[in-house]
Amino acid sequence: MLDSDLTGVINLASGTPRSLRSVIEHLADRLDARHLVRFGAIAATGVDAEPIIAADIGRLRTVTAGVQSIGFDEGAARSAAWWIDRLAAKA
Repeated sequence: MLDSDLTGVINLASGTPRSLRSVIEHLADRLDARHLVRFGAIAATGVDAEPIIAADIGRLRTVTAGVQSIGFDEGAARSAAWWIDRLAAKA
């Protein structure tokens, strides 16, 4: 994408809808932090109240055609590892 002429917003996602709850539970499990999650502790409004997260990845697919993609599990693992490394460096 960095080498393309594409401008504007591009959603980086798998294109597979999943519930916000499932994303939070998955990441909490990977971080061994499920005990820290309290669903319903804060009333959700607007877009945050939507039960499903789905991104339109049409533009992403046109730019990355032929590039191997990774699934949600691997992407979440990489993201969590990146944040853990960054936060540990600041500690």
